[in-house]
This record gives sequence, C-alpha cells and structure tokens, in this order.
Amino acid sequence: MRKTIWIAAILMLFGMLPSVHAENEEEEEFTKIPAQEIVNPTKSWAIKMSGNIEPSTFTNDHVYVMDESGERLTSSVQYDEGTKEGMVHAPDVGYEEGIQYSLVITDQVETTTGVPLPQGVKMNFKLVEDKVLPSDKSIHEYSKKEMEEWINKDADLIRLSKYPVSSDFYDNLAEANASELKLDMPAFDNYYIDGVTPVSEHRFEPLVKYMDTYYNRDYRTIDDQWIDGIKFMYRTSQEYNGKAYDAGNGELLEMFDQMVQDTKDDKLIMDSIFVTDLSMAFQEQVNGVGNKKIRGTQYIRYTSGQNVPSGLEMGKWYKRDIDVVLWSPSFRRADWMEFIPAWILEEIDPITFYEEVNEQDRNDTSTIDVGSVEATDAHSLTKGQLLKTIDKQADLEILKNIPVQYEELDNDLNKSNDWLIDEHGYEFIHSRYFENVIDYMDLYYNRDYRTIGNQYKKDISFFYKHRTNYRGPEYGYFRSDGYKDSLKDLFDQIVQDTKEEKRISESLFITDMSLVYRSDIPYKQKIVRGMQYIRYTSGTNLPEGVELNKWYKRAVDVKLGRMTTMQRIVEKAITWDTADAWYGGIYPVSTYKDVSGVDDESEGKVEYDRYISK
Repeated sequence: MRKTIWIAAILMLFGMLPSVHAENEEEEEFTKIPAQEIVNPTKSWAIKMSGNIEPSTFTNDHVYVMDESGERLTSSVQYDEGTKEGMVHAPDVGYEEGIQYSLVITDQVETTTGVPLPQGVKMNFKLVEDKVLPSDKSIHEYSKKEMEEWINKDADLIRLSKYPVSSDFYDNLAEANASELKLDMPAFDNYYIDGVTPVSEHRFEPLVKYMDTYYNRDYRTIDDQWIDGIKFMYRTSQEYNGKAYDAGNGELLEMFDQMVQDTKDDKLIMDSIFVTDLSMAFQEQVNGVGNKKIRGTQYIRYTSGQNVPSGLEMGKWYKRDIDVVLWSPSFRRADWMEFIPAWILEEIDPITFYEEVNEQDRNDTSTIDVGSVEATDAHSLTKGQLLKTIDKQADLEILKNIPVQYEELDNDLNKSNDWLIDEHGYEFIHSRYFENVIDYMDLYYNRDYRTIGNQYKKDISFFYKHRTNYRGPEYGYFRSDGYKDSLKDLFDQIVQDTKEEKRISESLFITDMSLVYRSDIPYKQKIVRGMQYIRYTSGTNLPEGVELNKWYKRAVDVKLGRMTTMQRIVEKAITWDTADAWYGGIYPVSTYKDVSGVDDESEGKVEYDRYISK
C-alpha cells in the first residue's frame, strides 16, 4: 500500500535535473503549509502527527530541509519510538538570513501499521532579523509582554506532553487527552459526540482565566474587580493561609476580602504567564479514582512583596511545570454567580520546582501539525485517502491468481479472460459489462440513509430487468408472474431498509478489464472480479464479523446477464431504462478482512475461502 512519486522515478532513470514543468507537477504531490519567518538560525521543527510513526520511515530520505536551489541540507532528524512527534534539527552551520528554505515531509512516512501519509507536506521558511525583543536587556528585565514573545510555547507543550500520566487505561498524555476530548469516539447514528466544547467551556477557559487573574496581582491597584475575576472558581468550603472558610455560612466572601488584604499588606507585585492548550486536558484514573487535570508551564516574577515562595528572588523570572487539579462538587450554586463552571480548582500539583529562566533555556522549536494529512491508522482514512494508499497492482495480482470455475480452460482466469475478449471484442465487453459493474458497485454500496430517496430508486433500477433475490424473498418482473413482489417493490425495500437500519456505507471497487471472465457453473455467465473495500460508519444488520467505523476488504465476483429470446417475452414489464446487461448477483470469493491487519506479519497473506457459487 505504498504510493510512488512517478516524477522521481523518471529523473532517476534519465539522470536529469527537473524541468519547470516537472517542478510544477511535483508541487501537486504536496500539501502546502503557510510560510513562516524565523529569528533563530538554529531553529528546530517538531512534526506532530496523530498516529505512532514507524521510525524506519522518519529519516533524512523522507523528512528533510532544502534551500531555494533545491539542494538538501545536512539537517538531522530524530524520532522517539512510541511517540507521535519527530524533530528536524537545523544544520550545524545554522540557517542564513534572507534565504528561503523548505521543510519537506514526503508521503513515504508511515505509521507503525504501514499506513503512509496520504500526501506529502511542504512548508517554506526564511530567517529574518529579530526586531521584537530587545538585545540590550537581561531576560529578567523583560516585561510580561516581552516575555510572552520570548517564550517558545511549542517547546513547552512538547516537554509537557512527555511527562507520564497515572492511568490504568492510557500510556501517555496524548491518549488520555484524546479520550477526554472524545477525539477517539466517532459519530454514531448521525449523532456527533462533542467532547471538546464542554472541556473548553467548563474547564480549560475558566482555568486559564483564573490563573491569569490570581497570579497577576498588584497591591497598588487590586480591588473588587480582581475578586470578580477569581470567585467563579470557588463554591465549596476552602482553607486559605491556615484558616477554614465555610461556604455554607457565606464565609467565602470573607476569604476573597482576606486575599486582597494580604496582597496589600505584603505589597505584592507579581507577573505570571500560564502556557497550555486543550491538548493538555486529561483525566488520571488509578484504581477507579479519577482526577481531571490541566497541564501547563507557569512563568512567574515577583518585583515587590514578602511571603513569596521559598528560593525565589525579587525581579527574576522563574518557571515550573504543573498539573492543575479540578473537581466537580455536587453543590453547583454560588450566591454570587448566576453561572459558574462545572469544574472548579482543587489544588496545584507541581511537576517540577521553580527554576530560574535564562536566555540559554530557550529551545527554539516550533510544531508543524500536518492536520488533515497526518499519518493515521487505516480506519481513520477518508475514502479518498484510502484510495491513495491502496496498492492496486498487488490487489490485481491476488485476484488473478484465484481459480475460476471453467474446467475447459483449466480454471484459469487469464485464459478465460483471453477467450472472452477474443470472442466478443474488447469494446463490447468493456461497454456492456465492465462499465456497468463499476457503476453498480459504486451505487449499491455507497449509501446514506439521510439522503437516499426516489432518485436512488431511479438510479438503481437501471441495473435490474430480471428476477432476483434480495435478503431471502425473490422479486419478479411484476406481481402476477408468480412472485409476491415485483422489482419495483425491491427498489422500495432497499431504500426502506437503508433508512430503518440508518445505514451509512462507503465503498471502493478495485478491478480492471483483465478480471472480466466467463464461468461455466452453474451456466455460462460473464463475471467481473474485483477487490471491494467497505466501511460502515452507521447502521445495524451489518455483515457477519464487520464492525462499525472500520475498513474491510474482500474479493468478489459480480455476475451480469443479458436477455435471451424467451426472457424478452417479459421485457414489456420493464418500464424503465435499463443497462444492456442486468445485475445477476455477487459471489463472495473471500471473507471480509480488516485492512489494518491484512499486511500484519501475524496474518501474512490473505487466505481466501473456497469459491462458492450461490
């Protein structure tokens, strides 16, 4: 399932430099990320993806930096096995000002399950003069605004993501976060489970506001407005500076007043910055006990005051990594608030102690999130993305080597195909049979209960003009021919079943003209063999062994027929436009196989069932 960039193959074959035309075509192989400007000549880039990456594919062959002339630089790449991020470091000599560089991630980067990027990624960047931060100041003299400019948020988030989480279910923060935001829980029955909004509105945004207000205080200006900025985070009894405040007796208001008074008495002036984002929200779960947390890096500086944390000096910036623990008490009301978040502050768990910030600490790394073209497991791929990963040639070879039922031609598909083309001609077989199978498989297996209706009935009727079986009952030309239901009833039934089962299915059918053949069992019939890929994202009554939201593949034979002289007697019953060759049934050649496992070493080759005609 590997895609090949044909331009590269041509260049290697002829030893040519790419022409302008070739360069333009090669650009089409990449998703372009907006260009960036950098100020650090030794800047590193972090490549963030959603799935665990196969380390052997995250190399300089597939991830690299090149200059504006197209020459690759001697930058180094690094990927820690079991993570979802890789690093691209600057060359030893650094980047030069004014030159346009390109960071390239090709579609040869794969997940540990063998799924490549659906498309390569390319981002241009250029080194420019740093005009934002003053060069004549110590970092401790930076204002809060200047410090915010200096902080490398991406580097902090990468570091934070690598701290372990205590969980009986998840191995790392990324997995715990995906579960908390319900990113790993797809829509079901057309109902989208939104985990991001409640976490954002009731945990993340209130906490960020609280951290900004509580840790940015100035005894000269603090007043009741400051209280309004923090009280939403309190609605139960609290202890502050050794004294208990009973929420039931309204004592929390006294606590807020005491906080203001202490700030004034201690003459506190403090600046603080809390670095975090939604990817830092998670739940720890140990022995059935869970804590909701938001992880982040806190930068803080005291320029005035007493009773400051131990070890901190006035006028210096410090930082520490922390987990903020939140909880949701059953008591939701607070007399002073009409609306308060469901989750409030419980405590702060320090991950690291305060350490002094210095200029050398700044690990200048920015994260490139490849977003919609990130490497992921096969089941998460869209239909279009899956098509790009399919090795069609490999599928065709597998299908050709499966025996057919034609003893006169040694049950050999290739011999049967040759005979059929010689007998009827390529164009006849292609237009009368092959194209009809392609269109039918696309229409019948790509269904959505939310949109299916009369137009679908009209479209599907094109392929029916002979009695056929559907889920048990047999449908005839019209009701008076001995069958209970007519073909028109069949079309109604297909639509009705799709709606009642709330079916949403996506399918691809891989085949070509070399797979059209003639079989002699149970009678002479023309068949198109192919590899079907299918995924159900909603619905009931699924095929045996098939689960929702997973891509499967199976080999099938699709039979088509044409009217005989006797059958034309009933042709008057068919009042709609039809194809020359009608649909005659699908013969399963193999069982459904999970596409994420068919290439796995434990399963190896796909083991096909014995051919069954029914």
